[in-house]
Amino acid sequence: DVAVAQAAKETAFGRYTGVVPPDFHNWAGLKTTAGGGDSDPSAHARFPDDSTGVRAHLQHLSAYAGLQLPPGDVIVDPRYALVRRGSARTVEELGGKWAPSPDYGRSIVRDYLLPMIATVAADRTPAFPDVPPGHWAEEAIRQVTGRGIMRGYEDGTFRPDRPVTRAELAAVVAHILNSLPKN
Repeated sequence: DVAVAQAAKETAFGRYTGVVPPDFHNWAGLKTTAGGGDSDPSAHARFPDDSTGVRAHLQHLSAYAGLQLPPGDVIVDPRYALVRRGSARTVEELGGKWAPSPDYGRSIVRDYLLPMIATVAADRTPAFPDVPPGHWAEEAIRQVTGRGIMRGYEDGTFRPDRPVTRAELAAVVAHILNSLPKN
């Protein structure tokens, strides 16, 4: 969760609106061993693919947290050896270490982690036994039944592949018209 939140912060949710372009595959703003200014793209590490970039990110976080890497893990983080092990055992302690701002770690928690934790997962329980998860119209059926525009049959089914009668269509259209603001 921490790595995802940090990557969201560093890349503007994968839009890469900062100095590091997407083809660097650098999800964490990692620098090269030479380092340099934050506004200098060449000061930032470039990885051959996203998998390697994410691995470097996780290795760098592991170093700050003081965690051991799995035996035989090949180090791909160019600055892994430069991190003082265990110097940021909490996310908040990344401030002033991973990035110069003392608020850096707190902003990851406040602006990214807490909203992620507060997110309620969508109910994936089928609303009707005859509308299986993944049905091409599942979400549309949830919307129209959730808003009261349509409802299922008395036996608890929706019968998604049954043809609609003209009377049923008229009832749906009338419900939509009645929900529009009156002029």
